[in-house]
Amino acid sequence: MRGKIMKEVNNILIIGLGGQGVILASDVISLAAF
Repeated sequence: MRGKIMKEVNNILIIGLGGQGVILASDVISLAAF
C-alpha cells in the first residue's frame, strides 16, 4: 500500500516539478514514511 501511495506522489511530483528534484522529494517521502 505504501509503495502505491509513493508511486502516485512521485507521479504528481514529476508533473509538478517537470522532473527536477524528484529524487530529493522521493528521499523526503521515504523518510516521512518511516
